Formats: sequence, C-alpha cells, structure tokens
Amino acid sequence: MQSMLTKLIIVLVALVGWVVYSRMDQIKDFLGMVQESVPQVVEQTLEPEKPTPTSTTVYKWQDASGEWHFTSTPPDKATAIETKTYANDVNVVPAVKPGVQEAPSLFSRSTDSRNPGPSSDPLKALASEEGRNLSNLKRGLKQLQDVNREEDIDSTLKRIQ
Repeated sequence: MQSMLTKLIIVLVALVGWVVYSRMDQIKDFLGMVQESVPQVVEQTLEPEKPTPTSTTVYKWQDASGEWHFTSTPPDKATAIETKTYANDVNVVPAVKPGVQEAPSLFSRSTDSRNPGPSSDPLKALASEEGRNLSNLKRGLKQLQDVNREEDIDSTLKRIQ
C-alpha cells in the first residue's frame, strides 16, 4: 500500500512540475505584472494623511428675510457677517455651573415649607420624618395594588371572552 501511495505522490509531483514548466512564460508575465503594480498599491495605501486643521471658522450672517445662518464659508451677499474661530481641541458646549440644583429625586428629603426646621428635640423631628416616609410608602403601595387589580381584571376579561 505504501509503494502505491509513494508512486501516486511521485506522479502528482511530476504532473505539477510539467504544468509549471509548460506555463512558465505566463507565470513570468504574471509575476512581472505583480512586481510593477505592488509599489503603486503600496504607495496609494500608505499615502500620508492630510493634516487636520487646528481651528474652525464659523460665519454667522442674516439673509434678506431675517433668518440667521451659520456656515463654514463666507456668504456671497451679506452685509453683516460675524466670524468666530474655535480651536478643534476645545469643547464649545458650556459646562454645568457649580451650585445649580438638580431635580429632586423621589427618595430625597423634601425641603418645602411644610417640613419643620431643625427642632430642639431630634427625636420628634426624626419621628415626624419617619411618619411622612411611612405615609409616602403606603400611598405608593396602594397605587401598585390598584395597578395589579386592573391587570387582574383585564386578564380575567380576556379569559372570559
């Protein structure tokens, strides 16, 4: 069996050698064409990047109908043009000002006038706050139970139909 496999391999190698030898002119032409085109492809691929501008100029102008326009090129027919130049590495969106209050959360302590100020008795203040929290929780629980009842009624109606 091994001698048969060896003979088959020898025949295949001879066949490949004969095909390559008979087509040597075509192979040389192809390799020459590849050698000529590779430098061009590499040159196009490795083309240096164009430098990005370090700033952007914005033109603000008003047309005859009173509409304001913002463009990167100056307009042809405009009387008053304002230009502003912005550095590309600077954010032009204004930052949040310190000290601005955030929207109150559902779980944050309320600061409206109904809440008593600091009391002389901290236990009374704590009990009052806990009472308000408890009533808020009960109100929320009731709302959730009402929603669940509505869903139960809807599902029952669907089963009946």
